[in-house]
Amino acid sequence: MLREGLAGIVEVSEEHIKEAVRLLFSLANLKVEPTGALSIGALLTEPERFGNRSVCCVVSGGNVDPGIYREILA
Repeated sequence: MLREGLAGIVEVSEEHIKEAVRLLFSLANLKVEPTGALSIGALLTEPERFGNRSVCCVVSGGNVDPGIYREILA
């Protein structure tokens, strides 16, 4: 199934994941788990790949340790 339907994979760094969490919190008032912010992290990682296109990102989960969340937002 993946061979036929997968267009590619974007490897997202920890820093882009954290930046995605911060952006979702500050711009959209969303508390999202780091793994739930991966789609936004992919946009930050390869913006040229998604430029001039309509993009839908699924973000999910709010179950994150408060201490870790504070550290990411700091």
